[in-house]
Amino acid sequence: MKPIFIITLLMLSLCSFSQNCIDYVIIKINNNQTDTLFCKLISEDEETVVMDNGYAITTLKKSFIDEVKYCVREMTPYEVYKFKGLDAVTADMFQNQNTAGAYLRKGARSTYLGAGLAIVGTGVTLIGVLWVNSNAGKTACYITGGVTVATGLFFAIRGWNHIYKAGKLLDLSTQSALYLNTNEGIGISLKF
Repeated sequence: MKPIFIITLLMLSLCSFSQNCIDYVIIKINNNQTDTLFCKLISEDEETVVMDNGYAITTLKKSFIDEVKYCVREMTPYEVYKFKGLDAVTADMFQNQNTAGAYLRKGARSTYLGAGLAIVGTGVTLIGVLWVNSNAGKTACYITGGVTVATGLFFAIRGWNHIYKAGKLLDLSTQSALYLNTNEGIGISLKF
């Protein structure tokens, strides 16, 4: 009986510490109308709540919020996928102290490398098509060109992912040129 109790306790403690749950915020729209926003809450202070709905990061003033509820239900597989990018960016931001500029430089470097490899791979494939006469030589050119183009595509996608992370970090930053901020009414104002 003792091992079953210990295993049950261990499983319950592991389940309680899982971070794959959805939060919600109930906001006031008009005098008597409210709306529920299912999201993942990033931070909360005395005046504002910062949340991510999977598509954008939004800041709401507490005066427009009726209720905030943490960890209402477990995420669906789609929601886990949708919020994964923000978790990775947040972890990078606080653990590695990467900035948006560093991610943009990494993204540009990877994209340039990917484009260069794709051009070289295409050139090798064209050489195999146009000038090589033996079957073994053509096969070698096709394989080398295809692998080089695939490697270039990998680096290009990796570069686009870094650019995406830079955009998420800029959304979290108050020093960006275009900062999303709440205004006195419900909605978002742009500060230039």
